Amino acid sequence: MNETISGGSVVNYAWAGSSILTGASSATATADPTTVGTTVYTLTVNDGLGGSGCSSQSMTTVTINATPTAIAGNNGYICNGGTVTLNETITGGSVVDYTWTGSSI
Repeated sequence: MNETISGGSVVNYAWAGSSILTGASSATATADPTTVGTTVYTLTVNDGLGGSGCSSQSMTTVTINATPTAIAGNNGYICNGGTVTLNETITGGSVVDYTWTGSSI
């Protein structure tokens, strides 16, 4: 996650949210959310002047989608020169594209 600051000088950065791995007190933080759903991250910046200074806060939302699982199915045998119909079953997640690979496809 990266921040964009306009106006003023920033002395302190503070990222808050689940699964922040590195950079919680820098301009760039790295998070590794593992739970499917929505996670909100909050960045608070200030100019380091304490009570007489200025601060600002901004939030960003990250959505983690479920990983789809592909099951190719149709294990079995056919005679040389025969054909087989390949079908799939997808569980979890959203599938946008299918790609079949292998010989004779």
